[in-house]
Formats: sequence, structure tokens, C-alpha cells
Amino acid sequence: MADCRGASSIAAILFIVVTAVMLFNVVFLILAHQAGLFRVSVGPEKIARPVTNLDAQEVVRLVEEQRAVIEQRRQEVEQEAARLADLKQQLDVEKNNLEAQRKKMNGLLEELNGAFGKRDAAAEQRLLQMSKMYDTMKPDQVAAIFEKLDDATVIDILLKMKMKNSARVLGKMKPARASMLSAHMRMIQQPAGR
Repeated sequence: MADCRGASSIAAILFIVVTAVMLFNVVFLILAHQAGLFRVSVGPEKIARPVTNLDAQEVVRLVEEQRAVIEQRRQEVEQEAARLADLKQQLDVEKNNLEAQRKKMNGLLEELNGAFGKRDAAAEQRLLQMSKMYDTMKPDQVAAIFEKLDDATVIDILLKMKMKNSARVLGKMKPARASMLSAHMRMIQQPAGR
């Protein structure tokens, strides 16, 4: 069993060595071809530079140039990777800051909604009390008071008053304003989609 492992290890090592030698030869031939060491003239002329007259120093120089280019590109890639890592770190910090701000803003929004909700409930309660008060007054008095209030407030109060009393108050107001208030009240009371 141990002999099989040793033999397969040797076979693997041999395979790697042979593959590396073949790869080196292929790279060597490609570089030599790119350097123009295998120029062949077409036609009656003979080979411009025979393959057997390869200049070893020229090939070594080309290989060294390629190594330098590869090393330079490797360094550029490493620098770019470092720059991207820094940018990612900055983005993560900004993302965390934005998330913290978003949470803070959501908290403030909830507080505001709660405060407005309480205020709206209190305002609604005051409107209801005012409408009950105006329900007990004479229509002439209410109409005179409503002439001095803004349309939105008058509409809110009229909608909360008893319908019979609202009609009487509108009857005592100037016709143009009464019809405009009635139109707005009808739009507010009309269900959506009609």
C-alpha cells in the first residue's frame, strides 16, 4: 500500500515537472516568435534569420522584460486592491452612520407622530365642545361669529354640529359663503370613489 502511494507521488511529481518544462518551452517559443527570431521571408529569399542562430541574451532580455511588466501589474493590482479595501471600509463607516441617523430620525418621527396624535385628539375634543356650544346658541349669533372665522374651522365645526342647527346657521350666513361652505362640506362627507 505504501509503495502505491510512493509511486503515485513520484508520478505526480514527474507529471508536474514535465508540464512545467513544456510550459516553459511554449512560453519561450512564443516570446521568441514575438521578438521576431523566427522571421521567414516569402518568396525566393531564404530565411532572414535561421532558427538555429537564436541569441540567448535576447531571449533572456525578453523574459526579464515580461517579468518586470508582470511584476509591475501585480503591484498595481495590489495597490488597487488596497485602495478598494479602504473605500469599502469608508463606505461601511458611512453606511453605519447613515443607519444610525435613520434610526434617530425614525425615533424623532415616532415622537412627533405621538405628539401630533395627542394634539389632534385634543383639537378634535375642543372642536366637539365648540360644536356643542354653538348648537345651544341662536343661529344669528353663530353666523355672525362664523363670518370672522376661517373656512376650514367653520367647516370642521359645522360638520360636528347637529345637522338641523348647521342648516339654520348656513341659512343666516351670506349666500355666497354659505354655498361655498356647503360645497366643501359635501366633498368632505362624500365617500372616496364617488
